[in-house]
Amino acid sequence: MTWLKEVINALKALGGTGSYSDIYDYIQKHSTRKLPPSWKAIIRATIERNSSDSKAFERKRDLFYSVGGIGRGVCGLREKLTPTPSAEDLGDVKDNTRLPERVKTEIYRVLRDTNLTKKIKQLYKNRCQICRTVIKLKDGQEYSEAHHIKPLGKHNGPDSADNIIILCPNHHVEFDYGVIAIDPENLTVLHKDPNNPYVGKKIYIHSSHNLNKEYLRYHLDRIYNDNEEE
Repeated sequence: MTWLKEVINALKALGGTGSYSDIYDYIQKHSTRKLPPSWKAIIRATIERNSSDSKAFERKRDLFYSVGGIGRGVCGLREKLTPTPSAEDLGDVKDNTRLPERVKTEIYRVLRDTNLTKKIKQLYKNRCQICRTVIKLKDGQEYSEAHHIKPLGKHNGPDSADNIIILCPNHHVEFDYGVIAIDPENLTVLHKDPNNPYVGKKIYIHSSHNLNKEYLRYHLDRIYNDNEEE
């Protein structure tokens, strides 16, 4: 078996993503070859040569990606970066069915399934960082939403990993409308309802994913506490 196949098999067994230490552990336990002294360096080089996120990319097979940068953090299989299914309000409409009137409204809630958000969703396996819920659709796909803590649009929030958390639709709406927030100092949940079961609980954060406290403070002050500038 080639080293490339070893890495691919390891990541598939790990659910599509894994830290370098996770990959090393899996290969060490399951490889049938005698591992040479430099085997960990060989694995890193294999990933870098086959990832467009790396300067060592050989421009042949773009098989791997990294959220925090190749060579550190977590890497994953690009084939697992499938777009989150879109929520549809309308099914097939018969000719004699009158569509409801449509009214255009504008809010700052933007659902953008960018390449970056797909990577972070895969990092969390589409599991909400607040309630740890994962939504399974009838076709077997999983659904989650990426929330920009400092919103895009009029708030000029960046589309960067340290400004994104993965949520279920319910908690995403609560964040958007200032019902829920994250304490920037201890990363615990704040909620307008003091009896909410998640109040005071720490959100789950993957070891390779850092949140920017500046964006958490912005959301807390400007959206949760509603201190909008005139």
